[in-house]
Amino acid sequence: MLTQLIDHNPDIKKLHDEGYQLDVINDNLVVFGIPYVTEDKEIDFGILYCPLNLSGETLNPPRDHTARFVGKYPCNQFGQKNSSFVNKPDPNRLSEKIQGEYFFSSKPSTGNYSDYYTKISRYVHLLSDPAKSIDPSVSSRNFDYKAYKEETVFNFNDSYSSRNGIYELNSKLKGHRVAIVGLGGTGAYLLDHIAKTYVDQITLIDGDVMQNHNLFRLPGAHIPQDLNGNISKVEFWMQKYLRFRKNIIAIDAYLAEDNINLLDGNDFVFITIDNTTAKKIIIDWLLCKGIPFIDLGMGLSKVNNSIRGQIRKTFVTPGYQKYVNRINMSPVKDEDIYKQNIQTSELNNLNALLGIIEWKRWCGIYLSVPEETPYNSTYIIDEGTLLNET
Repeated sequence: MLTQLIDHNPDIKKLHDEGYQLDVINDNLVVFGIPYVTEDKEIDFGILYCPLNLSGETLNPPRDHTARFVGKYPCNQFGQKNSSFVNKPDPNRLSEKIQGEYFFSSKPSTGNYSDYYTKISRYVHLLSDPAKSIDPSVSSRNFDYKAYKEETVFNFNDSYSSRNGIYELNSKLKGHRVAIVGLGGTGAYLLDHIAKTYVDQITLIDGDVMQNHNLFRLPGAHIPQDLNGNISKVEFWMQKYLRFRKNIIAIDAYLAEDNINLLDGNDFVFITIDNTTAKKIIIDWLLCKGIPFIDLGMGLSKVNNSIRGQIRKTFVTPGYQKYVNRINMSPVKDEDIYKQNIQTSELNNLNALLGIIEWKRWCGIYLSVPEETPYNSTYIIDEGTLLNET
């Protein structure tokens, strides 16, 4: 019936086109997902409904100015009951699943509302304006209110997924446990992207400390005073991102044969370290355990006062290990030589992004054509070329 009403009545069409979640139940217009404030000063979402004044498929103006509400007592932003339009508690069962709790009365100066758009808009504003003063992102329109209210790994509600209708898509990462080995430039950018996903847990592993020179190729704006002495990289980043989300574990250690089991419990690992001896230990262990991983690396040099080189992403799964040999795991006499490589923030970020996109494709966030999966990608800087190998 809703479709017919939309087709024949401009006021209902306007409500629909603006993104309100509508239905028609027992000849009542029902609007779902209206944000309002409870006595606890928390944002909740209610249901508004009122009878339709029908003549066939055409609507006449509403018979009266009242409406009914499913939810708790609506309040202002301070948790004070809003009695200006809440007439009284008045239980009213509309259907098996919907029972109105409160009777609303907000009479316009003209005595009645000219159409349903005007009437619904008025009550939506009365209910949602206090909620918007607490969180401006909430809305009655084009908003996934169920996602907003669900238990989350974040320290505040994910209004981004709600507003863009991608909650179900992002939920594909729920239950995942991801480790990042190496929290230098590329690893820090990985964390910045992964922290904004629904993964259950992020484990950070690095035995190094933060130094002033690190600040120039990391995400965000940090100053030397943020370092608090000899703070470890993992502790630094854990403190930063625990403000945003829960379940970040910091392990202040370099991985070796005697502690490789620190990776236990993770179902995906990103590797962003230069030490080839440690890298071989990590990769051998992951291959043995059947845990998919992505190794990221770059090699830059200065030539004629410009930077040239390449960045690489290698993706290895239990069922596809064709390009493991592209990862340098040969022992060298002096591992410190790799620490002298030139790195820049934009290339660290690009390297991380290549890894993040591949991981999200593996998890079903991005569309994947299996036979076209780029398990090894190399970006050649001086050519601006991305070479993908399947």
